[in-house]
Formats: sequence, C-alpha cells, structure tokens
Amino acid sequence: MKAIIGVVGENGAGKETFITALAEALKPEGLCHIRTVAPLHEILDIFCLKHTRHNLQSAAIAVDDTFGKGTLARAIQSRIDMATEPYVAYDCIRWQADMDTIMSFPCHRIVYVTADVLVRWRRTKARGEKEDESRTTFRQFVAAEARQTETLIREFGAQADMTIVNNGGIEHLRREARTFGELWIKSSARKKAR
Repeated sequence: MKAIIGVVGENGAGKETFITALAEALKPEGLCHIRTVAPLHEILDIFCLKHTRHNLQSAAIAVDDTFGKGTLARAIQSRIDMATEPYVAYDCIRWQADMDTIMSFPCHRIVYVTADVLVRWRRTKARGEKEDESRTTFRQFVAAEARQTETLIREFGAQADMTIVNNGGIEHLRREARTFGELWIKSSARKKAR
C-alpha cells in the first residue's frame, strides 16, 4: 500500500526543499516526488510558452475550466498509481480535487509548509525558478497570491497533520523533514500491519 504525503504551501515557502530532505529521511525505502506543475510545464512546452508564474496559473485555470474540475488532479492520480516507491510526495495542493485525491488513499498525511510573505518573495527572487521570478516586485508577488490557484492554500493548511513555519534556514527545514519522516515511517508501518 502506498503512503501519500500531500504538501501544501505558498510560493517560496520551501515545499521542494522539504520534499528533498524527506526523500533523504525515507532512504532506503524510497520516495517518489510527483510535481503538480509537471503537466503544466508539458502544456506550456507544447505551445512554446515560457514557464512564468502567470502562464502556469493561467494554464491550470484553463485546463480545469475547459475539461472540468479535477482534470489536473486526475493526471496526477495516474502518476501516483504508476509510482513504484512505497512513499509518494504530491506537491503542491491547490484545489479541492487535489485534497480529495490525497484523502482517497487510506495511508496519507498532509504537511503545510509556510513562511512570511516577505521571506517567500525574497526566496523566489533569489532562486529564479520560473522565468519571471527574479524580476517580480513585491506588489506583483502579493497580487499573484490572490489568483484562483492560490486562494485555498491557507484553508488546506489549516487541515494539515503537520505545519512547518519555514522562516529560518535550510537546516531547520531539514530537521523538520527528518522528524516528519521518522514519525511517518512508524505511523505508516502500523497502518500496514493492520
């Protein structure tokens, strides 16, 4: 039985860093990292569009508006089903359909990774992961958080099994991931034994 870890958090909160550290903590069992953004990158690539935050958000909204709510979650569900590792980290929860997908697995946990908005903005500017991030003003960053894809994050975070406030350094986040991993292994092992 697969154990699913749903990760919810705002842009720049540290979701990917948490999952990377969690993968280390869950060795040698193995963790598959399913990125919610992967199908959106594929869509934008087909149309030769840049991977900007605006384009990714627009693509997510267009897919759900055109093909029905939960379309992206179903694409992710099929990737989870194909994973061979015992643990699967699903980032990043944005829609109710994402939550429903995670909750459909008997063995699941939700982790909310968050940080102050100014900290997150500085991180995204420094990392420049998306093509427009390094040039994004604080006002633009805050405005992007009001888009349809971002509005349920705090609500889902309130339902999480664990909340990590990631205003500190990377070592703090790694320790939190190790602690969660150790607890998760014990918890999922008990569920599997039933």
